[in-house]
Amino acid sequence: MDYRHENGLAGPKKIALIVPSHLSEFSGLYQNVKDIYKGILKNNLESKIFIVNTGIKNNIDEIFKGYSFEVIDKSDIIHINKETDAIFHADDHSLVRILNRMNYNTLFSITWVIYLFGQEIWVEGIKKLRRENAGFSLENLRGYLIDFVPRKLMDYFIGWYAGYLRKQYVLAVSSWAANVLEKILGIPTRGIMYTPVDTDFYPFVPPSKKDSRILIFLGSKRDTDIILLTKVLEIIKRINPSLGLDTFGSEELYVKLKEKVPLTYLGKLTRQELGKEYGRHLITIAPQFDGTFEMVPIESLLTGTPVITYMNSLIEVVKCDHMVLNIENIELLEKYLRFLTKSEDMDVVSRELREKIAEHVDVKRNAQQLINNYIPHFLTVKGTNITK
Repeated sequence: MDYRHENGLAGPKKIALIVPSHLSEFSGLYQNVKDIYKGILKNNLESKIFIVNTGIKNNIDEIFKGYSFEVIDKSDIIHINKETDAIFHADDHSLVRILNRMNYNTLFSITWVIYLFGQEIWVEGIKKLRRENAGFSLENLRGYLIDFVPRKLMDYFIGWYAGYLRKQYVLAVSSWAANVLEKILGIPTRGIMYTPVDTDFYPFVPPSKKDSRILIFLGSKRDTDIILLTKVLEIIKRINPSLGLDTFGSEELYVKLKEKVPLTYLGKLTRQELGKEYGRHLITIAPQFDGTFEMVPIESLLTGTPVITYMNSLIEVVKCDHMVLNIENIELLEKYLRFLTKSEDMDVVSRELREKIAEHVDVKRNAQQLINNYIPHFLTVKGTNITK
């Protein structure tokens, strides 16, 4: 539904995107915000990226070259709030702390929850539940948290974060994240906004034209399941020893993993480089448990490359598809590999899946959802709050 048209409202004219200055050039948040900015411009609206000076500036001029941006002090946020239709920012830990110290009763923003701060407290517990309890549910998770982390301790660690979000217009990056926010932290969400992707960076390559190599993403130590990944790679090498193995991401985990399995390290890749690497590989393995919305599987599938990964929030976009194997179903791995290498329909199937995914994450469509639905509703709620 187009909320703006359904309710006879004028749409927004100027949208401020706010990020902290301390992130690295490989920060997913910087890329996300740049993609949202592109999507807003493609919909013929005005936008600007405001970078809050947190004391560290990592090559800002180069990172945001070609974009309308400005480095600001913390105190400038209130002025920007008055001069624009809407402030949009993610739940970056340091940025939320800054905003939380301000009088957030006067700042009503669209807060996009992509990090779900505090999830490191329960990630290990979630993994354990998923493996041991076939009847995994949010209620089980809630019970686990209450047993594992005393409620007062959790409130101490993330009370300031939850308190800020309860005062804002919250969008979650996935239904999974929305359920955690609502059922565990008691934070109401207004809708789902998946991470935007500029699909031009991920050109489609038919599976029949890919190299006989597998691409492996090594993320942080916290969310990369090295034990399960090692088992998967051992099975792959046993089934087809000729398949080459390439990795990107964490060099520390690469050094640890290459002691057990022969690997080639590609380093940290730019988005242009990554799009090409996805496209030329037969399969991508992403052994990360991320309770929000892991992008590596999405990007890989856009290029026509199947993935082996945790399903979690990914299933919201791809549903059940032959292009994705749940990494926990190791017993199906051999059958899956044979299917991928012998199926004559993979070119058609993979192209259809690309279109399905693009409907959820393409930058222009993503921005249209923000502009036509969420921001007009946000302005209505904001007006009500001001009246009160």
